[in-house]
Amino acid sequence: MTPTRLVLIRHGHPQAYIDQVIPGPKGCTGLSDVGRAQVAALADRLGRTHELGESPVLVSSVLPRAIETAAAIAAVFDHPEWDQHCDLCEVHPGDELDGMGFAEFQERYGSDRSSVFEPWGPGAETWAEFVARVGRRLLALVHEHEGRTIVVACHGGIIDVAFRVLGHVPLGRGVNAQSAFTSLTEWVAKGDEWRLVRYNDHAHLEGTPEPHA
Repeated sequence: MTPTRLVLIRHGHPQAYIDQVIPGPKGCTGLSDVGRAQVAALADRLGRTHELGESPVLVSSVLPRAIETAAAIAAVFDHPEWDQHCDLCEVHPGDELDGMGFAEFQERYGSDRSSVFEPWGPGAETWAEFVARVGRRLLALVHEHEGRTIVVACHGGIIDVAFRVLGHVPLGRGVNAQSAFTSLTEWVAKGDEWRLVRYNDHAHLEGTPEPHA
């Protein structure tokens, strides 16, 4: 049986982090200049190493920072198009919080939540809802493309959820994956047995500019 490879690649540094706004569909304006340098370094690496094979399945979220990252990956494999799924987006902030400044959010709502079933702001998705949404999509992808290499241009939260879904880490937030921008996290499976073979691999970022926000 050919193993299934699931490679999760976090997007590059986003402009929203410089602008200090919550980057939902309205607040996300794509990558910063540093982020573009990061994805260029990633693309150069993938083109040199061929570590993802010759024709992987490429998917991304629908947010601009993930789409820009996917476009750089797609160019390496000459994929002019790829599937985009809202289910692969970061935690949905809801209309009221989307684009709100970090400082205003902190002043109005704070950041501590006692339960994974409690939204982090008005209209926002709970952590439990997020895990269920992303988990369903990841499992659908690996079942649909069994035996292939699946590359997902996504977000830090998606990588975090993969530990819950594939690695059976508990739902609670006691363990959080803090993945570097454009890092690669790879899971490999034969049948239903998953193995984490690398996490937070961002060797290509050596020598690239450090983001200031």
